Amino acid sequence: MSVDSVPPGLRLAWAVPPEGEDGVPVFLPKSEAGPVAYLPRYAVLYVTEGSDSFPGRQPVLLPEPTRAALRAVGSSRPAWVSASQFEVETGQLRRLMPVAAPAGVAPDERWIDIHLSEQVATAYQGARPLFAALVSTGVHGATPPGSFYIYRKYLTQTMANLAGAPSQYDFREVPHAQFFNGRIGLHAVLWHDKLGHAVSHGCVNLSPPAAAQFFAFTSPDLPAGWHTITTPSYHSSTATGRGTRVIVRK
Repeated sequence: MSVDSVPPGLRLAWAVPPEGEDGVPVFLPKSEAGPVAYLPRYAVLYVTEGSDSFPGRQPVLLPEPTRAALRAVGSSRPAWVSASQFEVETGQLRRLMPVAAPAGVAPDERWIDIHLSEQVATAYQGARPLFAALVSTGVHGATPPGSFYIYRKYLTQTMANLAGAPSQYDFREVPHAQFFNGRIGLHAVLWHDKLGHAVSHGCVNLSPPAAAQFFAFTSPDLPAGWHTITTPSYHSSTATGRGTRVIVRK
């Protein structure tokens, strides 16, 4: 999702219901009444700042595509139609949380921020966020925080755990894999629909379109016709030729 499309003064967010549920309830501002509608999973929202709200909720605005996708409760002309602002339970939101560029980042340098608490990955150029996407990181802290660099990229890659591991998995031809911390990397996920929740074995799962977008954004560039590329710095103790920086934070 492009950050440039977000109106000034608002922040990008997504509706993410608890695992096993399909919709996120929407409330009128400061209302003690029940929800007036339900947002479908992954609906895009704009978070507003500086507004009072009912305890435990976040004021939001609904982009027109999200408003059109709502499943209304009740009459053929429900109360939310004329409202400009709504509220969503904070625990069912995943938000883009802007962060300052790491020390040493050049004004035009590309880098990626992965926010573990929000389960959101954001692509930056210098101090400017360009686009963001929901992710699923590792369960029980399996995606450690830190500063890393992409060292290898695969157009497709087999995702399998080590022999003797307690649980076995083996996924073939996983698209757009790029590794930055040992066996931990970003890649598309084809076997679950739980973005916004930490459910992976450690990798950063993305939707297939988002994985392709991040893959095209990062260095090293994969030349046409190539399947795999490794950065020169992977075989060297110097920083020359290393890939895009990835910051993982809580």
